[in-house]
Amino acid sequence: MRKIITIKDVINSKFAIKEEKGRILYECLRNLLEKNEKVVLDFKDIIASTTRFFNVSIAILYKDFPENIVDNIEIINTNSVLNSQLEVSKNGAKEFYRIK
Repeated sequence: MRKIITIKDVINSKFAIKEEKGRILYECLRNLLEKNEKVVLDFKDIIASTTRFFNVSIAILYKDFPENIVDNIEIINTNSVLNSQLEVSKNGAKEFYRIK
């Protein structure tokens, strides 16, 4: 089953910047991935983001799940800045959790 998560609704903000908001998204994603849900993250209406947000919401999932599971999370309605931040975060986490 495919589950579309609208980030703005989950974190109750159009700013994906705070660590606490990232942790809210992480819990949501972890619960869905544990149920083997196909996850789509919709960043519609998000107007600002930080790498830190992605570190605590998405990248940390590499600690809990195989790389291919996290890599299969579909991301929609983004921009080049958000994409860049997400890639930096994911690549750092992959390297970090591979070493551990």
